[in-house]
Amino acid sequence: MGTLPAAATLWEGLLLVDGHVKGEAPNATGWVCCECYGSLEADTMPKFALANNMWIGPIPHELAVLTLPEELLISHHFPRCYIFKLYPKDTHGANPSHLQRGMAGNVTLYNMNTDDVVKMIEGQFLPQPVASLASVLAVMYVGTRNLPKDWLKSTFRVRRDVVFNALTWLKAHNPLYVDIQISEAQLARLPEDDVPQEIISVVCHEAINIIV
Repeated sequence: MGTLPAAATLWEGLLLVDGHVKGEAPNATGWVCCECYGSLEADTMPKFALANNMWIGPIPHELAVLTLPEELLISHHFPRCYIFKLYPKDTHGANPSHLQRGMAGNVTLYNMNTDDVVKMIEGQFLPQPVASLASVLAVMYVGTRNLPKDWLKSTFRVRRDVVFNALTWLKAHNPLYVDIQISEAQLARLPEDDVPQEIISVVCHEAINIIV
């Protein structure tokens, strides 16, 4: 077998992530999901096993801290559009960090003006123009009052330095980004740390009708 990936260990013929193994062999213990356990019981390799070419390694800090809008800005292509529907609690004085704890939803396909999209992403200049966010991301909140801007920040913030650091790391380590040119002009149009106006402009509100 070749060189083991970082943060992994070979234990009794199994390639495991170190953080999911407690103790030392032969008395080490760990946890596997029901699907993987069933494959092991049948003496077959689980389809999501690290040894089944599923190892991508730990995510570097420069990429792990990206928000969704920041990920879109450093992307070569836009495979989908994102529509967020938020249900903020109508509570005065609520802490925004307590209101949006996760995201879930379904995928809906829409026709896109592919000619305009191609023109928008032509060339090797990154980040993408901040104006592109209005074409691939929309936000709708459902509630009885206006949604303060700072409630959106934890999910939709864009930080200029974070985008630059991510592109610098990708250019140095990812062969798909070797030929990119980091555009200072397009970076300068990004906020230092705020929700871009391009996202604010596509936020819409759906009121709740309460029947008494």
